[in-house]
Amino acid sequence: MIPESLINELKEKADIVSIVSSYVAVKKKGKNYLGLCPFHSEKTPSFVVSQEKSMFHCFGCGAGGNVFTFVMKMENTDFLQAAEIIGDKIGVHIERSAYDEKNREQKNHLYALAEAACEFFELNIDGANEYIKKRGIADPKLFRLGFAPNSWDAISKYLLSRGAKLEDLLKLGLIIPRPNAQGYYDRFRDRLIFPITDHRNRVVGFSGRALNNEEPKYLNSPDSEIFVKGDNLYNLGLAKDAIKQQKFALVVEGNVDVISIYEAGIKNVIAPLGTAFTPRQAKLIKRFSDMVVLAFDADPAGVAATERAQEILKEADVRIRIAQLKDAKDPDEMIKRSGKEAFIESVKASCPALEFKLRRVIGRFNLNEAEARARAAHEASAILSDEKDKILQSEYIKLASQLIGISAELLEGEVKSKYSFYRARSSLRRTTAKPSSKVIEAQKKLIRLMIEWDEATVRIKDELQLENFGRYEELAKKIFESPANVVLENLANTDEGKILREIMLSEEPLEDRELILSDCINSLKAEAIKNKMEALRNAFSDSEKKGGAEAIASMNKEYLGLNEIFRSLAR
Repeated sequence: MIPESLINELKEKADIVSIVSSYVAVKKKGKNYLGLCPFHSEKTPSFVVSQEKSMFHCFGCGAGGNVFTFVMKMENTDFLQAAEIIGDKIGVHIERSAYDEKNREQKNHLYALAEAACEFFELNIDGANEYIKKRGIADPKLFRLGFAPNSWDAISKYLLSRGAKLEDLLKLGLIIPRPNAQGYYDRFRDRLIFPITDHRNRVVGFSGRALNNEEPKYLNSPDSEIFVKGDNLYNLGLAKDAIKQQKFALVVEGNVDVISIYEAGIKNVIAPLGTAFTPRQAKLIKRFSDMVVLAFDADPAGVAATERAQEILKEADVRIRIAQLKDAKDPDEMIKRSGKEAFIESVKASCPALEFKLRRVIGRFNLNEAEARARAAHEASAILSDEKDKILQSEYIKLASQLIGISAELLEGEVKSKYSFYRARSSLRRTTAKPSSKVIEAQKKLIRLMIEWDEATVRIKDELQLENFGRYEELAKKIFESPANVVLENLANTDEGKILREIMLSEEPLEDRELILSDCINSLKAEAIKNKMEALRNAFSDSEKKGGAEAIASMNKEYLGLNEIFRSLAR
């Protein structure tokens, strides 16, 4: 743990503009600095850095936070590592606690042990030469391929003779306890070894491919202190720069596919370590690009894996295209059979994920039959009804109607019918009067004042209720309950945090804070009075129908009183 005093020192000394500028070019514009967002692809700058408020925010993708958040996102590190990086940049030494220091030393020790194990496998690469030649791998050294001898204790003897401890070999999963007996044996035996590196190219684990008929065909290291399978991607260390340059990541299923494609000159290729694609892997890719081309195997399992990966990548706000492999079961086979040019063309011809899905679903039906066309239309309309972008939806309705052989109008009607429930609910919401833009601006200014000026919070609490803040009620509640700096930190990675940063980074000056505070409070009070008057008018109408003279008189008196207050607030 870093002492709170040291965190505060870093906050005070770290100029967010200087730190951000070491990663991203930003230019002064008004009070803030503006540049292209490093967290998503854009052509028009929407990334704002406020030196005054020591925060950043992207109005395009919503990323934002303080200087620690920025470095954590850029370096894909935890808070502790980000603090160290910031400390290095501004000349503040971070003293780690004894626990943290021991933890780091232990991890560094495991990294070194994994590297030593990798070197052992590399030394024995001759044992896999026949397979490597058969698979046409030209440069096994580039990928640090190795071989695990067909021995129960080859690597354990090697590492123990060099001072390694048995317990550390266990932690890395290099050895396994013997069942019903004392002792251990090597996990990887008679296998081609693919070292797995993190995005910094540190060896963190291994993937072993059986060279005989042993099962499983691929065997991975278990999770450890330095390796979590779902957090890593094969070849990312070598591919990350090319992914940034090409502005997309090519994701394939197998390690050999990666090597084959990389050796064909396509450097931005990675694989998900033979596991189901995970949200954490999607987020890891998003650090380097917001677009992925999936080129999974062409068999049913590969198609299913493609669809699962699509859902996860879409959730991570990554754009997805699908490459189709013609006359080949996987990219490696396609390159060897048809040449790298054919594979490159398939990547260039990749289609958006929605188009791929529509073509695949519609392709299952015999469209020469009327009933099959109807079923295809129902399935396609279900897919299209999920598309939120109406322009895109309209374009794909045209495509699907052409593929099925029915009119676009008919298909559009079917798509719209899927929305009936939501349209009804939306219509219900529209019956509720929306606050005016003046009221919303007043709510936002008061939120900003409460963050920047403690006295404002005290006065607002006295004069307003939380419901006066409308859509910002939950945000106001949090500011009512906690200090501004705590609210900013707690909400850093939430939707409310995004809204708060947008409010905070407004260019509009709040120079006469007293006057602005009074005006905004009065605006919200007037809005509340107006809503009460509207409710009374509706009640008048009901009472008149029922002939309640006494109730009408009471309401009329209340209405006149409210009107007087409203007029005074509006002056």
